Amino acid sequence: RLSSMIAGQQKRLAVPHEEGAEFILRSLGHKLLRDAQQKQIRTAMDEVKGIDIDFAALQEAVKAGDLDKSVTGGNDGASEYTYDMDMVLEAGIVGWSYEGVEVTPANISLLDPETAKWAFEAIVDMSRRKVAERKA
Repeated sequence: RLSSMIAGQQKRLAVPHEEGAEFILRSLGHKLLRDAQQKQIRTAMDEVKGIDIDFAALQEAVKAGDLDKSVTGGNDGASEYTYDMDMVLEAGIVGWSYEGVEVTPANISLLDPETAKWAFEAIVDMSRRKVAERKA
């Protein structure tokens, strides 16, 4: 039972949009997810510095349901707006089936957007499942 509470468990998954390709991914612990979330928040705050935003009006629009959830990040799945994608991918990708290509931050940054998003969502999903399983 203790092993189900510890992050770092690995899973081999087939890349759904790339025949024959597989990734070995690992679940992440709460600290790394929190750090990735804080980094993403800092990045978002840096991006909006100097922009004149009526936050009260924005909050009212969100409450009224006038904004698309994909814009506000209000979905139940993994969101690249919630966690820093590079941080999650670098910590969560353990291996892959690309022969002669080592798993390094530089090579992870070369993944096409579809594969990067798929791996990111799978890692966050694995990590969140660990928390949900413990609560059940």
